[in-house]
Amino acid sequence: MGLTTILRGFKVPITILDRFYESNGVTPTFGYPPTYNRVLLLPGDVDDFSIQDPHSAFLRAKLTAAAADTRSQNTLVFIPNRQSMAMSTHAYVSYAYVMVFAQRQIDVAGELPDKAPAGFAELRKEILGFATEEEAELLRVAGMQPAGETEGQDPASMLFIVVTDEHWMV
Repeated sequence: MGLTTILRGFKVPITILDRFYESNGVTPTFGYPPTYNRVLLLPGDVDDFSIQDPHSAFLRAKLTAAAADTRSQNTLVFIPNRQSMAMSTHAYVSYAYVMVFAQRQIDVAGELPDKAPAGFAELRKEILGFATEEEAELLRVAGMQPAGETEGQDPASMLFIVVTDEHWMV
């Protein structure tokens, strides 16, 4: 089963994201999509994805420590994955997302606000700061420009569509 996710956030080469994780004592992704663990919900419970993968949990904790913005608890890491295709070279760090299983109407302003939570732009800058001089060209493609280089758009709140197959949630 596949999952299509529409998200707000930023795009980062996996090599750079993994270097950031390693420097902070977190196991790198190695390009594999995270498995999101969900709690068993009882009738009346709210599905809030309260148990997440360790990569997203680390970013959420980092954002929460930097700013008391409750929206930082929505931070998730997505790595595109399609069966029979090469592994993705990029990951997406999101602060807002909607998952689409077959079809759905989206309230873009309500569900995918274009204003990132406090500290999110700084997190993006910190992660991209792990790019080597040789990788600087990777950051010049559309959707990757450092803050201030993309005219009219906040590079920390770009809109992306990501597709993953299988094992996205247990």
